[in-house]
Amino acid sequence: QISWGSGSRHIEFNDILYIAWGHWTPVFQARKEQLDPELCFSVIGKQQILDVQTQSKEMTELWVKGLRMLIQQSDREAEELCQRYLKSGDLPGSGKDKDKSEKDLKKEQVKRNKSLRLLQQDLFVMAHTTVFRNLEAERIWDIDESVRERFN
Repeated sequence: QISWGSGSRHIEFNDILYIAWGHWTPVFQARKEQLDPELCFSVIGKQQILDVQTQSKEMTELWVKGLRMLIQQSDREAEELCQRYLKSGDLPGSGKDKDKSEKDLKKEQVKRNKSLRLLQQDLFVMAHTTVFRNLEAERIWDIDESVRERFN
C-alpha cells in the first residue's frame, strides 16, 4: 500500500487504477496555471486520489516510472486511462457518484474532513519541530520544556 500522514490515509496497490503524470485530476486541473505539470503526478485509486508535487522533474519521473512498474502498467496504458477518465469525469471524488446514497456521500465527506484535519495537525507538528530544531541548532533560542509543552 501507499500511505501518507497518520491514520488510515492509504491506497492499496490492488486498488490503484493508474498513475498519471501531469494535470489529470480535478485538483491539478484547477491549479494548472500555478503548477508545473512536469512536477505533478497522481495515484488514482478506486476510491480516492493522491496528488503529489515533487521538487524536480527527475524525482517525478522516478516516482511515476517506479509506481507504474509496481502495478505493471505501461506509459501508453496510463496515458489512455488519463485521457478517458478526465474526459468522462468519473474520477473518485468528482461528484459523479450517482449510485451512492446521500448518507454514503455524507460519511465519505466526514471521513475526508477528518483525514484533512489529521494532515493539518501532522504538518503543524512537523513545522514547529523543524523551527525549534533550527532555532536551537543556530543557537538563536534555547527551547526549554515549558515552551515545547505549549505546542504539544
